[in-house]
Amino acid sequence: ALFKGMKNKITIEVDGEILNKDGKLLLCTVANAMYYGGKYKCAPSALIDDGMIDACLVHTTNVFTFLKLIKQYELGNHLNNPKFKKLVEYKRCESVKLTSDKEFDMSVDGEIISSKEFSVKILKNAINFGIIE
Repeated sequence: ALFKGMKNKITIEVDGEILNKDGKLLLCTVANAMYYGGKYKCAPSALIDDGMIDACLVHTTNVFTFLKLIKQYELGNHLNNPKFKKLVEYKRCESVKLTSDKEFDMSVDGEIISSKEFSVKILKNAINFGIIE
C-alpha cells in the first residue's frame, strides 16, 4: 500500500479550499476522534463533540522519510515535529471532499470502500443524547 499509495492522484478539498493543488498525496485521514486503527493518533487535536472534522494530509515523499514519519504519526507528534512541517497539513473544518479520475480505496470505520469521490460534512448538534427522566 505504501508504494501504490504514492501513485494516487486524489484532490483534497477542505471547506472549499484545495490542499494539494497537484493532486498528489500519500495519506489523508478524516477524523472526528484522535485515534484510528487502535493506536494511530492521526488527529491529536480532534474532539468528538466539538462540531469539527479534523483532516490530516501527508504529501508524497520518499520511503525513507515516510518510515521516519510513521512512528511520530502513530504517537500524534507529527504536527509539532519541525522535520515534517512541509510534509503534513492539518486542518479543522466542517467539510472534506476527496475526488479522483479513478476509483481509490478508503477505509470507513474499518470497511474498505472504492469510489471516485468521498465527501464528509459535519452536522452540528444533529443528535442530542439527553437524560430522560
